[in-house]
Amino acid sequence: LPAADEKDLGVPRTRAGLLLRQQKAKEAVPILEAALKERGDDKPPVEELLLAWAYHETKQADKAKELWTKATAWLDQQQGAVRAASVVGAQPAGMAAGVVPLFALPADPRYNAFDWETWHELDVLRRELAPRFAAKKH
Repeated sequence: LPAADEKDLGVPRTRAGLLLRQQKAKEAVPILEAALKERGDDKPPVEELLLAWAYHETKQADKAKELWTKATAWLDQQQGAVRAASVVGAQPAGMAAGVVPLFALPADPRYNAFDWETWHELDVLRRELAPRFAAKKH
């Protein structure tokens, strides 16, 4: 495991993720809570997803659901507006060009190509955790 006292923001996240993989969620919770306080609000919600996972494993369902909802809302928030702008911007080129953006996902304007690992981590975590937070059918 990476050192617990490392100050680089990625190291505590990695340490907590490894603890979660080792089924040591109780140990991961304080690391992730501290990392979340250190991280800015405008950053991708990796810590939220990891903390939702940790809370889920430690039977804190309300906290887990709250963080899952917050993280997925952040990930989904701008896609509708970006898609609408793509459709409107392509309309002058003709009907066919205006339809294409409806079916192709535009790049997220918050995506940083130099930090692709974070976005990959988000995709993997979201897919892995989604079944745990899926709405239960009655």
